[in-house]
Amino acid sequence: GVSGHRGTTERSYLDNVTYDRFGRRRRVTFGNGPLSSRVETVYQYDDVEQRLTGIDTHTPFGQIQKLRYGYTAHGLVAHITNDVGTGATQGPTSVTFEYDQLEQLVQSNGLFTHDDGSQRRFSLEMRYDISGRTQQMNQ
Repeated sequence: GVSGHRGTTERSYLDNVTYDRFGRRRRVTFGNGPLSSRVETVYQYDDVEQRLTGIDTHTPFGQIQKLRYGYTAHGLVAHITNDVGTGATQGPTSVTFEYDQLEQLVQSNGLFTHDDGSQRRFSLEMRYDISGRTQQMNQ
């Protein structure tokens, strides 16, 4: 684990990290005080392609993250969804990604749903020069 001191009080920041046979994180347990207030994040991977497919984070108060990843045929991230329930600082989110023929990100579009059902859209557009350097980024 990882701990530190704040004044005379010792604090645990990271209790445990477990890895699979490929060295990828499988589970992280964060300190955050007493055992009853631990936060745990679990990582899932595709058995065939070995790509990250999901990240779930749970607190004693419920799940705060439920990420799911989808990929293009070339292994680039095509979309990410967060299917967690709504709350004051969280809500279902989806993001899609588009790439050019050089596999550079050119566009991303997302949608966040607030707990009252209202939605917020967000986007990113990227342009590159012939050498692949970012020339323009619009959000």
